[in-house]
Amino acid sequence: MTFKLKPLSVSFNGCLLFFLLHGFIFAQTLKSIHALRIEDSPVIDGNLEETAWSKAAWQTGFVLLSNGEEAKVQTRFKVIHDERNIYFAVEALEPQIEEIKAAVSEADGNVFLDDCIEIFLDPNRYQTEYFHLIINSLGTVNDAKFTQLGHYRDKSWNSEAQVKTKKLADRWQAEIAIPLGHLELTQKSLDGWTFNLGRERYAGGFQELSSFSNLQAFTQPDKFYPLLLEKSSHTRFFWEFSEITSAHVIQDQGALFYTANLMITNKSGKLRLVWLNAGIESKDAGLMNSPATGILFNQGETIRTTIKIPVPSQGDGVLKLSLSSGKDNQDILALKTLPVHIAFNAIQMTLTTPPYRNSIYSTQNITRIAGEVLLALQEQSLSGSLLDFQLLKDDGKVTVARKQISVTSAKTQFDIPVAALSEGDYVLRVALKNTASGQDIHSDSVVIRKLPPPSSGNEVWFDENGACHVNGTPFLPFGFFHHFTGKPLHDSFTVAHLYLYMTKEILDTLHAAGQYVVAQPFLSVGDFNRAAPRYNPDKLYTPQELEIIRKAVKELSGHPALLAWYLEDEPEGRRILAEKMKQAYELIRATDPYHPVIVLDDTIRGQEKYAHCADILMPDPYPGFIRGALSARGIDMITTFVKAAVNATSGRKPVWLTPQWFSWWDNRFEAVPHHRGADFRELRNMNYQAVIHGAKGFIGFSGIGWRHYADFRLGLPFLAEEMQLLRGAILAGDIADSLTIDPGVAGDKFFCSLRKYNGSRYLFAVNASTGSTSINVAFKEKFNGTLHVVSENCSVKVIDGKFTDDFDVYESRIYTDNQAVAETMDLNRMKKEIAALKEKIGAVHKKGNIAYWETGTKASASSQRWLRQPVHAIDGINSCEPGGDNISYIFWEANTSDKPDWLLLEFPEKRTVGRVVIHTPNIKDLSVQIKKQDGWENVLEVKNQSGDRIEFSLLEPMETDHFRVCITATRDAADRSIIYELELYDK
Repeated sequence: MTFKLKPLSVSFNGCLLFFLLHGFIFAQTLKSIHALRIEDSPVIDGNLEETAWSKAAWQTGFVLLSNGEEAKVQTRFKVIHDERNIYFAVEALEPQIEEIKAAVSEADGNVFLDDCIEIFLDPNRYQTEYFHLIINSLGTVNDAKFTQLGHYRDKSWNSEAQVKTKKLADRWQAEIAIPLGHLELTQKSLDGWTFNLGRERYAGGFQELSSFSNLQAFTQPDKFYPLLLEKSSHTRFFWEFSEITSAHVIQDQGALFYTANLMITNKSGKLRLVWLNAGIESKDAGLMNSPATGILFNQGETIRTTIKIPVPSQGDGVLKLSLSSGKDNQDILALKTLPVHIAFNAIQMTLTTPPYRNSIYSTQNITRIAGEVLLALQEQSLSGSLLDFQLLKDDGKVTVARKQISVTSAKTQFDIPVAALSEGDYVLRVALKNTASGQDIHSDSVVIRKLPPPSSGNEVWFDENGACHVNGTPFLPFGFFHHFTGKPLHDSFTVAHLYLYMTKEILDTLHAAGQYVVAQPFLSVGDFNRAAPRYNPDKLYTPQELEIIRKAVKELSGHPALLAWYLEDEPEGRRILAEKMKQAYELIRATDPYHPVIVLDDTIRGQEKYAHCADILMPDPYPGFIRGALSARGIDMITTFVKAAVNATSGRKPVWLTPQWFSWWDNRFEAVPHHRGADFRELRNMNYQAVIHGAKGFIGFSGIGWRHYADFRLGLPFLAEEMQLLRGAILAGDIADSLTIDPGVAGDKFFCSLRKYNGSRYLFAVNASTGSTSINVAFKEKFNGTLHVVSENCSVKVIDGKFTDDFDVYESRIYTDNQAVAETMDLNRMKKEIAALKEKIGAVHKKGNIAYWETGTKASASSQRWLRQPVHAIDGINSCEPGGDNISYIFWEANTSDKPDWLLLEFPEKRTVGRVVIHTPNIKDLSVQIKKQDGWENVLEVKNQSGDRIEFSLLEPMETDHFRVCITATRDAADRSIIYELELYDK
């Protein structure tokens, strides 16, 4: 069989318009694939001759990932859809059919080691995340959800795809049905999807990777093909699960049940009756479901409901929630899964005072012990009982305080006055007593520590609002992941996250500047490399490995610059055992009770899974910002992630945010030229969104590449100073039910929070929608007066507790009746300064320089160190100029110290090169090469260079479309070759 290769037609439709408006840049001609809508669904049996497939056109033209050339062994496919599924028919031509590898039969096994096809689906066009299925000729499926441009993999996602395969004489083929309800469809999916189909072939005796999209790697969702589902009307899949709260295990008539509250929102555009199915899957018991519950939703309605699922035993499991159109759960509309730990405690006590780690610190003034007791028993069995609280010391020999409370419901709040406690450990014991017999029925206890002042270093704790206090003083963390130098941060920044490296000199320098450090407990001072035990994700720590951590913590815990420990970076993406992280967390807090532990994760599932492994949850939702457009993901994902982090611990642990202070353009192996850094408006929006939903700290990723972006260089210091000005209001708690708001067309993407601090009102308001809107605000407290807009030199009049205002796209405003605070800073002046610097940075393309990426010049290299891309040698930003990021990623660096190295420029047409300028810290000897028909020709050798700028002219100008610099020696032989910037001129 042969496949006829022909170009696909270009479709000028809404999907193409979307791509043009969003400034996407493709190396190939933009093409649209159309998925026909069918009425007679195919039977998934591996037979591709059915009527359902007959009207769909075969698509082919696969190219090699290695060089973009046409794959000699081709693949073709068809794609169709109906009201429930999207279907793929795939034929993989194979001249050596008996040689194909087909060994993996276990679901989610290493299918990619066999001959296989790969399907990539981005139904909401986020361009930063996608669903991924790998299928071998046996029909084995490995599926996962990827985020952050393919960096992180959520293996827990299950496509529930139906797959059948056939092996024929000259090919193998697959028929696939993927349920639409498993693809998290949103309104954005109506405008067209993007997708790719890839193939891994081993039958030829080596690995051959080919792709329908012309990519350098499969993990490039920004370069997937547009896919149009014709006559699609999939709005019935638009549902949202959120806010799973009050989860616990109860006992009812001798059986155990997992119960929780959750909120579901109907975004489908219609009144709908749906069925909620809830179950828990565990290794021992399989899947246990509660009976399906029918719920009638109005369009746009959010309903809070309670689930109650039988659980036969305790341990770890996965909560599975689904909405379906029928009671039989066959037609799935939406899914949600998350890890749960099943543990039955008949009586469970939680403290709210002291609010952090059940510890009282030397700079706290606590005169009461307060909290909540939850009884996981039938309420009718609680009649005639009471709770007996005793605060005990000296192994229970001394009763410090006692209180009894009659039980009236399953939840009981308690508040026990205590005198000033001396240092030491106490036990608060609560017993459920039968009042008639005086006998204890159930009991629980917690240890409360009254800590002495630290012998050295800082005492860090959190109040009931999650606000950080350092040595008794309220503190707003604001900083970034700081990779490179020991220089103090800008004055308005308070925290440096020493991500990979720290020295005593760096710590001392930051401390002298009044700034703090977040450090990893795997590093000793002066170490570059992380300790090995961190990289065994599926094994618990050995005693020897725990001792490495203990020593590192003990060594640094007394340094006055230390603020917190950073335990792990996106652990869900690497599938790190929660118990492994809990081991380290408990060791760190026992070794150092004075500094909190942070876990960062970029999935909501990860926040749930690792909530018990840290004191601070720090999500890192990255919207991805597009040149000439807004964000790839909705910027309101900040709200989604922060709320999920708060809910993961029912608000009992503080939440910080890692906002996106970088561009994917700067942080990818392959250039992603249509991505950009966030602008000043977006930076404020992300931070104030997080403030509204309870975030109390901000450590952006990252400090690299800021020289590219005026909004980062000027906007972030301004934002840091503005947020420090508002520190008291930010650290205060939200005043619940204090106002109502009509957000206009922004709908549920407009957010606000009212705080009070030092007698002044502060209303934080953010428009996270993609359009302008007018809002109407009505305070519960009726008052007349003026609210000033912080930093904007304007105000609104409040009459009878009401006012109106207009918001532009992504605009943020803070209203206050404290005029002095409002007028401290000048937002409009900062916008002008940013605009002026943008104009200056925009002129980086020096007149006459033909080595510049935006003119169509492409860069490649003999090798590249992680993230240090060749394209950054022609991006117009010279990192060794004063103020440059001379130890950042924004340049090209070879991956090894072996020589020679080369940097190759390819021009879109022949150009004349007469003069060369190379900005470099370490190149000594090099040669200039021009591509000839029979290979590369040396046209000039340059030796014994020592400066940061190497400039020379060719003996005579040369015309070429391929220009190469070959580096033969660096000043230190152990150095990797580095080029900050390469400039080429005709004379």
